Amino acid sequence: MKSRGVKFALVFAILWAQAFAEDNYSQKDDVYALQSAVGHILQRLNDRDIHINTLEDDVKHLTALLADQVETIREQNSQIREQNSRIQHLEEIIRSTSNENHDTSEDTSGQEHAQSSTSSKSASVRTAPYENDAQRIRREYIGAPVAFLAILTNHITHAGAHQPIAFDRVVTNVGGAYNAHLGSFVAPISGIYVFSTTLLSYPGHTTGFGFVKNNDLVSRLYLKTSAGQYETVAQTIVLQLAKGDDITVRNESPDETIHGSDYSTFAGFLIWETENIPAVVG
Repeated sequence: MKSRGVKFALVFAILWAQAFAEDNYSQKDDVYALQSAVGHILQRLNDRDIHINTLEDDVKHLTALLADQVETIREQNSQIREQNSRIQHLEEIIRSTSNENHDTSEDTSGQEHAQSSTSSKSASVRTAPYENDAQRIRREYIGAPVAFLAILTNHITHAGAHQPIAFDRVVTNVGGAYNAHLGSFVAPISGIYVFSTTLLSYPGHTTGFGFVKNNDLVSRLYLKTSAGQYETVAQTIVLQLAKGDDITVRNESPDETIHGSDYSTFAGFLIWETENIPAVVG
């Protein structure tokens, strides 16, 4: 509103000056200079208004984005509370089952002279199964940690067709399921896994690679490079594995070269365990 008032005043001043100049011919040059200066000021006011409008749009956008982030955080907190509630419910079921089993064993013991020794052992009988079952339920519900990252440091030359790539430098190997000598990951438990690989090829090569499960090809990667040019290919897959399934990244083309020097990688991790899922859910 202020800029509109200023613009109106400036326009009024120009019109007044023009009218005044018609009666005072000698001052026309001054009027023209005034008109030029006022025109410059009006242009700057217009530029400022445009900038203010842009800032207002940015503020509106950021406000909407912040509201979305707050809503996302609220939903995530709700999901966390729900997961904790389910875990507590499962632990209560295990505790109740353990107590019932203990009471039944006390009623059928039938040996009065061993009551003192039986009562002394009752605490361990109650707590040990509960603790073991609770830990098992928690592990199965959340999932045992399995993750690895291996990197190729040495160049592989004259690789044979269907030769597994042994990524030799192990950075992460939680669960110990990756074998750096064979370049293979063997699933320690049944579950859903994510695997990814990035491979760098030498210039002037046309190379094929693939993810392999138990010697069966799952997916292909293709890489073609020109002379003097390096190229990278990458892929991520999701697989449901049974315990003992073997996953490798292998070279498909005969007599090929794979670039090491920490450019080529193989990684994977467990996202959900499917082995021994509890029958009772909250």
